[in-house]
Amino acid sequence: KNGLKAIKYRKIVDSIRPKEGWCGWLVTTDSAAVGTEAAYEIKNEMFRMAQATNEPVFVETTIKRVRILYERAGYTEYHQMKHPYQDLTVWFMRKDP
Repeated sequence: KNGLKAIKYRKIVDSIRPKEGWCGWLVTTDSAAVGTEAAYEIKNEMFRMAQATNEPVFVETTIKRVRILYERAGYTEYHQMKHPYQDLTVWFMRKDP
């Protein structure tokens, strides 16, 4: 049941997010993994590729504090919506190269 909700949610998000640009997902499945080195490597490579192709980077968050951090890092909000299954706001952010 939750898997179907996740698929429906991703379809909604994919319909909102522009088709051009870069969007990274970091999903961890190893509970023994420690540290953030891999996340920084992925982020840095994504930004390098975005700059090389002159395309924006897109992120979403449901955490207000994280939204503020993204804004301080140069992202701008281009859309927001109420989460369809939880009492959350989803902020869609964009950072141009």
